[in-house]
Amino acid sequence: PRSSCMAHQCCRITRHNRCCWLTNQQIWRCAGATVVRDGMFELTQGAEDQEGHVLCRQPFVSHGVEVHASVEYSMSTKACNQHGGHGICIYLLDPTIPGWDRSFNGAGPLGFVGKAGAILGVGLESSLGDSTGEFFGEHPGAVAVRRASDSKLLCEAVALEKHGEEGVESVSTDGGEWRMIKAKFDIADMTVTVKIGGYKYLDNVSIDLGQDEAGNPIKIPSQVCVAVCAGVAGHWRVDRICVNNLKVDTEEETDR
Repeated sequence: PRSSCMAHQCCRITRHNRCCWLTNQQIWRCAGATVVRDGMFELTQGAEDQEGHVLCRQPFVSHGVEVHASVEYSMSTKACNQHGGHGICIYLLDPTIPGWDRSFNGAGPLGFVGKAGAILGVGLESSLGDSTGEFFGEHPGAVAVRRASDSKLLCEAVALEKHGEEGVESVSTDGGEWRMIKAKFDIADMTVTVKIGGYKYLDNVSIDLGQDEAGNPIKIPSQVCVAVCAGVAGHWRVDRICVNNLKVDTEEETDR
């Protein structure tokens, strides 16, 4: 169930450390279909209608400048004629909101929209075969930024395609590849820039979080946490989605 969660003892996600579950409060929290296997977080395991989350409970203070969030992912997919479909989203949370690290009852195929504490997320989606995009609507095979409160897209979805030696051909990473998603959130200018496979697909997208009760623009708080969610939805859309090295920092993570 989406609301189930467990605390995890690792203070950093690595591909080679052995992991075990604990019942007391720890830095990492998993929910939904997520399991720990071979030292990595496996958000979905190739079954239908799965959704998984990994959330870092360590708050990050940006000092009002920039927040650099990144994650490595691996995604195996079925062929187009086998109706594969999947999505992954790295998102920021406000740790002052009640239930931010325990409530995982968000809506949509990834469980992101309306999740307690979620602010906004960078999502990649690939829906193949007879399906259309469920994270972006009519734009499968793309990347975009979505507001968590009401599901509003903050930019036009940009197709994932190669640009010379940079970029990627699709969301999937078949063949054992690990790929990095990097998102720079500029707290002062309220913009977000996204790189995938070394290519800048989104550049200085304006962040509109709506208005508060006084009519003032809502800003990204100076203290945030980071999480990633993934999901597969619908009949026979079977995909295995794993993540590793989920990080947040003041500087951009180096490509591996």
